[in-house]
Amino acid sequence: MKKTILFGLLIFLSLMCTKVIAQTNVSGPYFTNTIWSLSGSPYNLTGDVQIPNGVSLTIEPGVQINFNSDYEILIKGTLVANGTNNFPIIFNGNFSGKSMLLFKSTNLSNSQLSHVKFIGPKNAFQLANESEFNEDLIKNFGTLLVSNIVLTNTKVQSKGYQSTANLIIENAIISGTTIKGVYPRSEKIKVKNSTINNSLINSDSYNYGIIIDECIIGNTQLSIGCCGANIEIIKSELTDSYIIDGHGDANGPIIIKDSKINNTPINLPVARLEISESEINYNTSNGLIFGNGKFECSQITGNNIGTAIKITGGGYMWGNFVMTNSTIKNNSIGLEITNSNIVTIDNSNFYDNTTYNIQNKSSKNITAINNWWGTTNTTAINNSIYDYYDNINLGQVDYTNYRLLIKDITNCSSSLNIRNFENSTLFDGASIFPNPNLGIVNIDLKNLKDVTIKVFSVNGQMIYYKENINVLTYQFKLNEPSGLYIIELSSQGQRQYYKLMKM
Repeated sequence: MKKTILFGLLIFLSLMCTKVIAQTNVSGPYFTNTIWSLSGSPYNLTGDVQIPNGVSLTIEPGVQINFNSDYEILIKGTLVANGTNNFPIIFNGNFSGKSMLLFKSTNLSNSQLSHVKFIGPKNAFQLANESEFNEDLIKNFGTLLVSNIVLTNTKVQSKGYQSTANLIIENAIISGTTIKGVYPRSEKIKVKNSTINNSLINSDSYNYGIIIDECIIGNTQLSIGCCGANIEIIKSELTDSYIIDGHGDANGPIIIKDSKINNTPINLPVARLEISESEINYNTSNGLIFGNGKFECSQITGNNIGTAIKITGGGYMWGNFVMTNSTIKNNSIGLEITNSNIVTIDNSNFYDNTTYNIQNKSSKNITAINNWWGTTNTTAINNSIYDYYDNINLGQVDYTNYRLLIKDITNCSSSLNIRNFENSTLFDGASIFPNPNLGIVNIDLKNLKDVTIKVFSVNGQMIYYKENINVLTYQFKLNEPSGLYIIELSSQGQRQYYKLMKM
């Protein structure tokens, strides 16, 4: 009896050991639909694996795939690799070289990758492997969506040529990894709702661009090449990173919208930079250096010793720069123009810049009207501007018709519709007089308490703001051109709108 029990125990242990060391070596083409199951894991590549057109490879949750030499999985058919949160699929790239996954001549929309981990140094995945003089007869098309993934010490590339394909990476944790659109004319890449640290993001020359949407980025380099390579940063936060020209004549554009940029200098001497609805804080010697572009509905705050914005005049727009509804504060020099074509600055704020609000080093005149300079003292304003009157080789800065009050830039991009203001009767009693007027506005507030006043242009830009008003009659000066404006009064949770005509 004891021998029988002992024999059974030995068989059980033998089976358990067999289960523990179960593994599958794989290589070559698969001409029928194939499943890599958890029971056969790990899968060790002993050669290239190929999935032809019309064939699918399905990888079960929890499976591990090992690349111990420079092999790849070529997908011309379909890959379905959907792990789970508890049982992710793991690609171990223990040997650097080719990408673990290469997608060629396929409808990318048919493949699925989710809850997958790619561990380098081997490259993770790549779209195509084309060049200008070595194109595929059948190109990738559709969109490859890769979600809930982890990329560690690896690389992701788009390398098709003038294809219609796209790559979307979302809900990813990315560290020590390069995301690159390869020269030339390779597919657009979008990274959404992800965390990126200690990585490289590069839109190489002629690449169709990289979009960063709702991401948190730290200690990362972002760069662009020449000839239309571009990066868009939307609703994201960058910290302790930097954005640079990766080629020497990169023209961009770089677009930053509704984002926060912390201690992340931007150095793009000939590129176009477009910033809107964003907040920028820096503690380096320079905040933003770029050739041309715009800065609107945004704020840049320095460290009292650096230069916030330098316009070099480079790039295909040759120095055209527009700044509106924005603030530059707490710098040594707020805005420096070393070369320019047309520079227009309006409805913005410059203050607490210790050396100059504007330093015009170019020979072109600059229009800078309807701005707040931190003071209404004309001598102080003059002293805060470096131009023709300091060196007759330079252009003048026209700051006439300056603001008497700081410009409120909060919600400056709000969209308003005048029709919404018709027959608005949330509370009664307040009135505006005279109306029309020449810019001196009086508001009879009756017995209203803690009133907030906002004035909007007809296109929705807020041009005046005052809160916590507790007087019977409030007066202010509207330093804006003649036209129609909307006044919003709010008190104790109620609002009332009025049309105001300035003659």
